[in-house]
Amino acid sequence: MVDCLNPACSNPFNPNHHSFCSSCGFPLTSSYLFHNQYRVTRLLGEGAFGRTYLAEDTKCLNRPCVIKKFLAQQQKNLAKATELFMQEAQRLHELDHPQIPSLYAYFKHDNSLYLVQRYIAGDNLLKECFKQGLFSEFKTRQLLQSLLPVLQYIHENGVLHRDIKPENIMRKTLVSGASEFVLIDFGGAKQITGTTLTKPGTQIFTPGYAAIEHAMGQPVRASDIYSLGATCARLLTGCFPEQQLDGTIRDDLFDASTQDWQWREQLQKQSRTANERFGEVLDTMLQPFARDRYQSAKEALQALEGIAVVLTTPASPSKRIVTSPPNLRSFSFEVISVDNRGNVENRSSSQANYFTEEIAGGVGLEMVAIPGGSFIMGTDDREIERLSKIYKHTLLKSESPQHQVTIQPFYLGKYAITQAQWKAVAALPKILHDLNPDPSNFKGANHPVERVTWWEAEEFCKRLSKKTGKQY
Repeated sequence: MVDCLNPACSNPFNPNHHSFCSSCGFPLTSSYLFHNQYRVTRLLGEGAFGRTYLAEDTKCLNRPCVIKKFLAQQQKNLAKATELFMQEAQRLHELDHPQIPSLYAYFKHDNSLYLVQRYIAGDNLLKECFKQGLFSEFKTRQLLQSLLPVLQYIHENGVLHRDIKPENIMRKTLVSGASEFVLIDFGGAKQITGTTLTKPGTQIFTPGYAAIEHAMGQPVRASDIYSLGATCARLLTGCFPEQQLDGTIRDDLFDASTQDWQWREQLQKQSRTANERFGEVLDTMLQPFARDRYQSAKEALQALEGIAVVLTTPASPSKRIVTSPPNLRSFSFEVISVDNRGNVENRSSSQANYFTEEIAGGVGLEMVAIPGGSFIMGTDDREIERLSKIYKHTLLKSESPQHQVTIQPFYLGKYAITQAQWKAVAALPKILHDLNPDPSNFKGANHPVERVTWWEAEEFCKRLSKKTGKQY
């Protein structure tokens, strides 16, 4: 897949062999000069309401920046959406804080609205949680102590964020080696989320993070405080809202019928406890009614002062390295080499060792031993140069430089997880999430399981780990 780098393009995705965009007709080059100023180099994200591009400002020493393209949800709302967009952009342009991306420019082009902001390199906190594991109380308090002053600043300047969540918080590494949190994506349509730029009174929020008054289109300062509290509770427990195929939201952390946040119960299931005073602060931030929450970010920050940390630090994510099990057996398989046209060039036989992890009822997993070792990753610079001339795309340079990588021995499933294996693990005791024992559309005990979310896959591994005593 090759991306068209013209931000005005309605459909930027093209097959690899295309030289020109099938939608807008522009050449599929390694960059594109947009608005006679911004050299677009990469598509960063795309969603229902717009796209985000990485670019360089050619009129400002090729300064890295992000172009965010927004679209009105309906054509009839375009005039009002444009008016609101320009008002909001002007307020953002007046903000000056190191933990808020600077707004460099905003403009309208055809029927689309654009923001140009400072580029923040790094991961958002949802990705960080996936990679590094659940947040500890100490880490959660660091987040609050870092972002509550930012909320205080924007609120004093008459701005509400309206969409605080892990995806909209970045961790930026400073020159000193320390890091700080940066709040991104201020009020408006979001390119990777279910929010949109609309007229007053309509909703700009993400389910699972918005307070009652916010969801009703009447956000106040305490609404941002609620959203930050919800973000902390989810990073602390690893329980995030999931949209189901029927459009409903599944949430193991929040009971919408009682407006009850069950973060303590989730921590208890993980054999973790929280400091009582810290819990009181989080509970106050998450009160259903705005009048019962902290009325300012400064008030919440003062409540955090002097709290001792006693929460057990959660374990780092498993490296999926399993100690050598007994009863290794071997199996034979065929290795086939093909050329770039798919023609078979060579066939040979090889062997590998494996063991069977018994689950229940005669259902097991065949785990193949993958030996450790070192290898060279990346592409030779001369080959990259040759391919870049042919395909005229700088993304190939991401394969450079070549470097040595060393991995430890591990075990890998011989086949995709079957519906029978999924059902057997789903019958094991719950760790964090419920598992549908029969989620697949194409039925068959030996067919691969399908329609499974990331969180359900994690739950599958957690249950398997608890039963076997191994890390999966």
